[in-house]
Amino acid sequence: MNKNKLEVIRYLVAFSLEEIGNEDNCKLLKQLTSACHKYIQAIDNYGNSGRLFVCINMSRNAAKCHLGRNKVSSFVFTELTNDGTASSEFWEKEDETKIYKHHDNDYVIKEESGEWEDLSKTEDVFTFIGKKYGYSIPFPVLEEIDQKMKSNICHFLVKIGKEQTFENIDSFLKLAINGVGYTPAMYRHVLTRGLLG
Repeated sequence: MNKNKLEVIRYLVAFSLEEIGNEDNCKLLKQLTSACHKYIQAIDNYGNSGRLFVCINMSRNAAKCHLGRNKVSSFVFTELTNDGTASSEFWEKEDETKIYKHHDNDYVIKEESGEWEDLSKTEDVFTFIGKKYGYSIPFPVLEEIDQKMKSNICHFLVKIGKEQTFENIDSFLKLAINGVGYTPAMYRHVLTRGLLG
């Protein structure tokens, strides 16, 4: 699989809504949407869909905060690199029965993987398989999201009079993904324009 086709997608956060009720599911998905975190449905490693979601370009800390407050006990955080490789971490709450608190009931890494495994052996599916958790996303879906996000960034850079260089795109992404406050939220809104809802 040619993973380096993705230019703007840096992180994927996969989580299941299997363990929480429908009211909490709706609350979490509304919070993600209002915070401009694009998510898509994925297929789990048993071939089931509908309860497994993947957030695009959500930081590890944002995942802990949003998912932890909404009773999600575990997630997979994947970082994609410029050379086309990816590394994944399986995070789990220290105590699944308690509400997430950064210094009291934080998430801890349970498993790490430096490889993507493509079960289909084609370039059509982006698949991560871990010991306890796995998911698949049709690669064309990721490519389409990646190209739309890049287009959104480029239009924004032109609008504010900046060149469309790798450095400017990278700066925009770092602030949108890792920043806190009004400007990063506005950048996430620009990044996900046309993708949410």
